[in-house]
Amino acid sequence: YRGRGGEVVRQAACRLLARVAAANSWTFKEATGARYLQTVDECARHSNESIRVAAVDALRVLSRTRFKLELSIKCIDNYLAGLKKADETISARRGFALSLGALPPEASAERRAEVLQALSKEIKNENLPGGKDQDDPQTRQYALLSMGRLLFDLPNLSSEELQLIVETLKAALNDYATDRRGDVGSWVREVGLEIVTALLEAQSCNNGSSPGRYPQLADKASTTSLVALVLRQAVEKLDRLLERAFGLLRRLLLKGPSSSADPPALVELAYRRVCHDESYRPDAATSSDRAANLSRPTGDESVAWPPVALTALEAAMKSARGGLEEAGCESAIDLAAAEKMKADRSASIFEALVPLLDVADYRPALVRGLIVSVGGITEYIAKGSKAAVLKYLQGTSDEEEASKRQREVSDELVRILATTSHKDSASDAKRLLAPLFSTIGVLLAQ
Repeated sequence: YRGRGGEVVRQAACRLLARVAAANSWTFKEATGARYLQTVDECARHSNESIRVAAVDALRVLSRTRFKLELSIKCIDNYLAGLKKADETISARRGFALSLGALPPEASAERRAEVLQALSKEIKNENLPGGKDQDDPQTRQYALLSMGRLLFDLPNLSSEELQLIVETLKAALNDYATDRRGDVGSWVREVGLEIVTALLEAQSCNNGSSPGRYPQLADKASTTSLVALVLRQAVEKLDRLLERAFGLLRRLLLKGPSSSADPPALVELAYRRVCHDESYRPDAATSSDRAANLSRPTGDESVAWPPVALTALEAAMKSARGGLEEAGCESAIDLAAAEKMKADRSASIFEALVPLLDVADYRPALVRGLIVSVGGITEYIAKGSKAAVLKYLQGTSDEEEASKRQREVSDELVRILATTSHKDSASDAKRLLAPLFSTIGVLLAQ
């Protein structure tokens, strides 16, 4: 286990353990499973990410095929205790957070309150035992993946538990942490987008022929608030998240029976993307049962679906082209052409989504997202978003309608200005104030 060769052996050992555990024709004693767990736990706290992920993958197979319930519960207690230690290493905490989502639902259900609270605290970055020394975006990312798995694994989630998960997802989509590596909060927000759209997919599924199959939100207002957060990411300045948010929302709203995905499988796609560096392809999660659910009358509604202004949302999705990956820019040889296509693509998204400012439920989120795009320093993002906003505010011949739009947007800008602290210690101050004043300047100049 020493040196670079030892790291390769650790990965191979974890993969071999997973294969052996999955082989139904092989039998071994309970003590053998406990011994394998020692190896897995040692590797799960390793500083090498590939070893850590291989260990968690092995734990998922071992615990679901070989462990007794008592041993799985003991694992949960150990991981929760590890997250409470003030002197625990960052790599070990990452392993604990990811492992909590790998254990069988029966065991997680025995400690559901403690597990959900621990993961929520990690994602929200609140009251960490080690303080700022344990502030780590990758731990939050892993905790979010585990919470996504538990969202669909745990049976009969109570309204309080589901509310905790929803509030945690909202916190993840508001993670704008930065360090010397840049916008590390975007790692958390991207996973948050994928988990949120899986939950929204579940609401659509509950609207079909199998109501109650997946966790159901309290009402359409809850669904609408999550859609608003996705829309905000779709008009912000970071083009990777802009593309991802729009693509996820477009697939959710315009999907047909042949492109429908099973919500738990979407969470697994997010896990494979983060932990195994695989492409996020929702089509790979297509479910025949899910497709059957969508063959329903359009008038059939559930408690939480559809969101507000569904017709306007669908029209917006249809008015823009497919994702950047679909356009083939990732493999383009001509970098200049690829950049132009990327600029055109973002401009098309802004033009499609800005008219949703007419919908009061989405306006606050859209304005907050557009502020950092219009007032940002990325030239093609600023240019595309500015053109879309000015077209929306000035592009109608009805003077009364134009005045109404300008008043509504101005009121929202004033509201944001009034609620954003100017103190350097405020989380939104440095991120929002400069682009906010720049955006106001652009509008006043018109």
